[in-house]
Amino acid sequence: MSGAGPACVAEGQQLAARWAAATPPPSPLRRLGESTARLPDPLSESPHEPIAVPLAQGPEPEVVIVTTDSARPAVTTWDAWADAGQTYHPLTDVELAAFARPFPVRCGHVAVDAGCGTGPFARQLHRFGYDVTGIDFSESALTAARRTPMVGVRYMRHDLNEGDPAGLPLHGIDLVVSRLTLPFLTNPGAWMCRIRERWLRPGGRMYVVIPVVTAQGRQPGGMTAREISNLTRGWAQAVRYELRGSLVCLALRTTAT
Repeated sequence: MSGAGPACVAEGQQLAARWAAATPPPSPLRRLGESTARLPDPLSESPHEPIAVPLAQGPEPEVVIVTTDSARPAVTTWDAWADAGQTYHPLTDVELAAFARPFPVRCGHVAVDAGCGTGPFARQLHRFGYDVTGIDFSESALTAARRTPMVGVRYMRHDLNEGDPAGLPLHGIDLVVSRLTLPFLTNPGAWMCRIRERWLRPGGRMYVVIPVVTAQGRQPGGMTAREISNLTRGWAQAVRYELRGSLVCLALRTTAT
């Protein structure tokens, strides 16, 4: 996998600064099991650098309910969505600003967007300086993603329930993104364990976005607060924050050795 050009650091820093400047003053960020307005960033290279992740402003986005007979839609369902141009919790500047704080610019580092859909987050990762592979099992979604080609961004078709993708550099990934994907996997906890134990390099990171639902109001595509909390087991460091639209974000990191 080739790295991004030498200008990517400056460009990524400018993008991160623009989003950070456009967001409102910091809102409370919670480390798991705690509640405080400011915390040291456990994912930062500087352990004393505080971070604050802003919550989204304005009207809450519409929550899309996936109406299928099972919690995991068939590939034909996702193909139909992609062909119709439908989106599921679209990417926003607020989310990107929040992401840029615990995940600093990493020029040339390797990222995988697992469940990339039509590729909006994969492309943004490249703008931040990452060398990116987007993975999805919907060929229609990948076809749509390839309509916006970028050097340093590639896509492959793979079912995440079927082991590791061919050609994956085991223990060689710096960042894995799972945005709105985990609830649709057969065993989310086992999959995240595989990411931690096989995909990520020592000190590697993972970014997870999950719609949170109540146990009484379960719907496909969401997980309860307890289920989300359980996903942090086995990670060296974990930070949890929220975005409007009932989205929970996890910033996770493996041990450095």
